[in-house]
Amino acid sequence: MEALAAAVREDPNAYGLRATMVRAGGSLIDAVEGLGSGGGPVNLVVGSGWSGTPGEWFLYQFVSVVAGEGTTIADALARRSATACAERILADPATRGAIERQTSDWNFADSLFCEVYQLFFADYVAAFVRAVIAEKVKLVVPALVLVDPSGQIADWVADQVAAVLPMPCAEKEKQRDDPRSITEIARDMLQDTVSAALGLPGGIT
Repeated sequence: MEALAAAVREDPNAYGLRATMVRAGGSLIDAVEGLGSGGGPVNLVVGSGWSGTPGEWFLYQFVSVVAGEGTTIADALARRSATACAERILADPATRGAIERQTSDWNFADSLFCEVYQLFFADYVAAFVRAVIAEKVKLVVPALVLVDPSGQIADWVADQVAAVLPMPCAEKEKQRDDPRSITEIARDMLQDTVSAALGLPGGIT
């Protein structure tokens, strides 16, 4: 984690990580906020000509909205993490049922949002470590391939990131009189969340 933070401090624009995480994180919040309202960026109504299931349509829509169509490493990581989030959403029976009914008359649970929010950033950083940093380390220390053949270092990183992320549900619990919704709190915390995920002091731009 310290190596990642040092690299980002040295070059805040390295790989486009920070900018992509902020953009995709904001899109994630927008996507979830719109689910159930009928007016969000993720269209639950299956498009004409779509041959898959409503769940597959949702996954495609969700990933497109959150991660976009960029071609950089950072964009590819965002698509991977957005896919993990969509799959987690679909794993919730009540939410999947609403998605498959293609209805806007339902509420997205705050607890599920916070779980997905945490998953996105933890998975993103772990995927970057797995795809970029770990490969560089293995070139310098080939024995690491034998020590960590299944990429457990990246899994450990994901756990570390998840442990330090500021969470909107925890913030809401601390300030129960706060009139903001969970998604509004998450949006206000986004910059600090990205900083924490990258091991940076809050507020660095």
